[in-house]
Amino acid sequence: MIGLLLALHTAHAEPFRLDRIDVLSEDPGTFLGEVGPGLPRSVTITGIRFVEQVKPVIATPVDGLLVGVSLATQSVYYERPVYKGLGLTTGIQTRMLLPRGALLGGHVRAGRFRLGMSANLLSGATWARPDWTTWRVLPGVGIGIGRPSEAW
Repeated sequence: MIGLLLALHTAHAEPFRLDRIDVLSEDPGTFLGEVGPGLPRSVTITGIRFVEQVKPVIATPVDGLLVGVSLATQSVYYERPVYKGLGLTTGIQTRMLLPRGALLGGHVRAGRFRLGMSANLLSGATWARPDWTTWRVLPGVGIGIGRPSEAW
């Protein structure tokens, strides 16, 4: 029954489409939290870390549900507009599809630009050591370019 209702809902919804490209991704927050302060020490490593976090974000047929994929992380977001261009963002993060954290924040959309700020809760879990006992919170700032905000 739930599958039938979901199928009926998505039959009239928009298809998957590119919502934006995050040139600076909010998650996992490690670029600004760890690499940014190390910029003077190693420009090469900083450049590699920057490329790892560039993220295309795809809008799904479910209103407000987005999927982002970069070399550093894969995320599922739920974004809800609150007032004009302001909105709230929440989501879960994975690394190589291993669940490792969550994101909670807000965003502003103006035209084709999106600015997001969030708190990222990250575990120390890896596929080699799937242990979710160690956690840290990192700030996230995201800058994205994509579809105009009038669509919201």
